[in-house]
Amino acid sequence: MNNNAACFLTWAIGTTLVFSAASSSAATLFPFYLTGGLASWSSGIPGAIPMSQNTSASSPTSSISSSTERTSFRLSAGYSFDETWSIEASYINGPSRNVASSGVHMSSLGSTFEIDYRAKDEMSILRFNPVYEYTLVRPFSMQLKVGIAITQREQTSYTNSRPIGAGGSWVASPPTSRSTRDARLFASTGFKLNFREGTIAAVVSSIRYYKPVGGVRQSLELDLLWRF
Repeated sequence: MNNNAACFLTWAIGTTLVFSAASSSAATLFPFYLTGGLASWSSGIPGAIPMSQNTSASSPTSSISSSTERTSFRLSAGYSFDETWSIEASYINGPSRNVASSGVHMSSLGSTFEIDYRAKDEMSILRFNPVYEYTLVRPFSMQLKVGIAITQREQTSYTNSRPIGAGGSWVASPPTSRSTRDARLFASTGFKLNFREGTIAAVVSSIRYYKPVGGVRQSLELDLLWRF
């Protein structure tokens, strides 16, 4: 092999290595990543906390309002072992519901009271999972996730009451709260659009939760990913 051929071979190998590193090693050069975005829930928390079981309604409510928040935020942190496998943990602020009613007439111990009632039902989720990523056609790739989701459901209600017909004043009862925790499996399929050789990416994912609690079954997530 003459000198010209050797120089050309050396240049070709070096160029190939440089371009290969620049195009395919973002996960290796920047293994840590953060994601943040929004979660939209296809189904939310179905109901709020009922009032005391020791009372019974004697008239319909004069007014009632209810609002459900189906869009929330989420944050994730992860570490990539290579371009294919990563592991991550996520916090998701789940769906919530507020209920308020006034003018409810309730009978208790032979007396009738007017009740004003407010309740809030909200959920948060912690997820732990591996991530499998497969490159489709650069800069597009697909992500698959299967892991454990731990849900925390917080229910709080407030009640004000006063006797009817006696000119009594309003009395606020102590807040009633209940907290429940549960764990279930979840699966996710996502599509990723990479920018700047994969150091920044946009990800859209469809998530399915199994053994739903509190109406949490499916969500659609939109995230922005940053590697460092």
